[in-house]
Amino acid sequence: MSELTSRIVQFLIMAMAVWRVSSIVAREDGPMDIFPKFKTRVLDLSEDERLHISVRKMLNSFYRGLNCMWCNSVWFSAIASIFISNSFKEWIVVTLSLSTVAIMIETFIKGK
Repeated sequence: MSELTSRIVQFLIMAMAVWRVSSIVAREDGPMDIFPKFKTRVLDLSEDERLHISVRKMLNSFYRGLNCMWCNSVWFSAIASIFISNSFKEWIVVTLSLSTVAIMIETFIKGK
């Protein structure tokens, strides 16, 4: 297998993994209901009056992002692209590309 073919296969596998993890976090409960528990904790913290308003707003945005498959795809793509990028510029491009492919997979599966 040529290096180019190998990198394309690696990219596609990574994109499928990003889609799966993004979908799990956004929509599924996970083992022992870990994701709903985590999301509830973040939401509770975002409503805690003891915290500064800017922290509460940030936590609320984070909570909304956890429920968004598209948002998750960017976050998880950023992590995944660390492993297949050779430079910072490439990391940016690969992050956006992985997220795009994950969103395309989601759109195809949902039939939109």
